[in-house]
Amino acid sequence: MKRKVCKVGPATLVVSLPARWVKKYGVKKGDEINIEDNNKNLILSLHEFNQDKKSINITIKEGEPFLRRYINKFYMLGFDEIKLTYVEEKILGLIDKEINSLPGFQIIEQGKNYCVIENVSKGLDDKFEIMLKRLFFIIIEMMKEIINATKNQDFDSLQNINIMEKSTNKIYFFCKRILNKEGFMQTSHLGFYHSLLHSLEAIADDLNEFSKIILQEKKMPEKDFFEDILILFSDSFDLFNSFNKKKLLGVHNKNDNLFSSIKKNINRNNPLLTHYFLSIIKHILHLELAMSHLLDKLLQDEAVQ
Repeated sequence: MKRKVCKVGPATLVVSLPARWVKKYGVKKGDEINIEDNNKNLILSLHEFNQDKKSINITIKEGEPFLRRYINKFYMLGFDEIKLTYVEEKILGLIDKEINSLPGFQIIEQGKNYCVIENVSKGLDDKFEIMLKRLFFIIIEMMKEIINATKNQDFDSLQNINIMEKSTNKIYFFCKRILNKEGFMQTSHLGFYHSLLHSLEAIADDLNEFSKIILQEKKMPEKDFFEDILILFSDSFDLFNSFNKKKLLGVHNKNDNLFSSIKKNINRNNPLLTHYFLSIIKHILHLELAMSHLLDKLLQDEAVQ
């Protein structure tokens, strides 16, 4: 949308706020609005706006299994309060265990056959970028852990990968929640960040499954590609921090070469290992594509300004 700049007094320039936006978030005279100077863009935001709390009631019937999606689905969709009613008392323990993976969610009320879960850490909602970078860092550490374990023949240390993968799930749920909260960022950018998160979570899952196989067999495949994969993923993270087309082309070429090399060295004894190698490479490629599309969109937005 466009707004005409008006002059008030000898030197003050002003623009009006869109009426639809003002009404949606309950902005009124005297409210403070945060303004961020981002080159040609001015980003207006309300850290605390008058938005109705999203809540839902869920009933778990007798004999019906407790499913993780009862909680984490609505957490990721941006709900602030969930009331769960159940018949079997053991469900409460499962609920308590599940919310440990959802930052900010706590049981604030419980009674006979019910409990209420609420988001008690609303201050976390502006930590998206920090948490997204943290997700990259943990995956890099997972790769390093696998490399060190195989070099030192310390396969038992691969049990740490499962713990680290649980941490990536926690961050994934959190970031998805923030993306689904109204007003966080431009709608046109959301799809790219959802794609980015999906690829990162899939890489962490593959690393965890790969390490389980190695932990069981106590040996790596004859041809180990993890050092090359670590370099490729680190380059992708560098691309995320400072994107440019030339750098993207270099990462793409590395990706293609490594993918071809892995296909030529298929592990006949355990083809699942080759599957996870290739799967990780493909998810890294999807990361790069998401970042490329996001940059194109940002450049288009800037050109319209």
